Amino acid sequence: MLKKDIEELKNAIIDFYNITGIMIVIYDENFNQIFGYPSYNSPFCHLIRKSLELCEKCSECDRNAMIKCKQQKKLLIYECHMGLIEAMAPILSSDSIIGYLLIGQILPKDKEPHIYDKIESLPQNSCFSKKDLYDALTQMTPRPRETLESAAHIMEMCTCFISQNRFVFSMQNSLQREIEKYIHTNISNSDLSMKSICNHFLISRSTLYEVSKKAYGGGISDYIRFCRIEKAKELLLQKKMSIADISRACGFNEPNYFTKAFKNLTGVLPKDYSSTTKPKK
Repeated sequence: MLKKDIEELKNAIIDFYNITGIMIVIYDENFNQIFGYPSYNSPFCHLIRKSLELCEKCSECDRNAMIKCKQQKKLLIYECHMGLIEAMAPILSSDSIIGYLLIGQILPKDKEPHIYDKIESLPQNSCFSKKDLYDALTQMTPRPRETLESAAHIMEMCTCFISQNRFVFSMQNSLQREIEKYIHTNISNSDLSMKSICNHFLISRSTLYEVSKKAYGGGISDYIRFCRIEKAKELLLQKKMSIADISRACGFNEPNYFTKAFKNLTGVLPKDYSSTTKPKK
């Protein structure tokens, strides 16, 4: 489970790019992208990924590299299907991989003819012309092998830095507690959702689902709804607010939907709840 101090880690990644001029991306343990800089592909890779067939080859390269990196648990430098160089390093916590750092889309200085040959071997494509690819390639800065290896080693040291500082925590129960706190703090916000939680904690939907499934037995949307209804119960027993106001205070935009959701979970209508519930002694 990967979690980090957002601003600190973003700044570190941007600093890496400013020094090296090489794209760097951080992924979670399921290889879902969390943050990368710059946020766009090189002109050459942008064109390549316009083709569905070639884009799938790019994805296949990434998957194969991730599998190999996962098996070896160490820095991996490899060549993509178009001849560009990329490097991947695992982020470890107690010998378990909780994320990856990737640098990529690097034009190796000694292999430019090799990439030209690959371009020539491509079939005609409606998404781009070979001239477009040649022009895009000329916009990239060729880098000697020594520079690539140095950047990869710096990236590898960054994984140790991330693991050993407070940027990374692998404890799932810690993330669970923070998610619960976030939900209760924002319970009145109608925009509270799986998407907003993923964006706030910079985690993937699959990671959030795993946490929710283990902790609550289902999806996070069901848990949010449960929390909203529990909050509504408290407010109804206080008898200080109208049902419409309680609906809004619990994050429901429509009182009618609140009424329906409340009855589905409790078996009674909101207006009848206080009369069917015995006060706590």
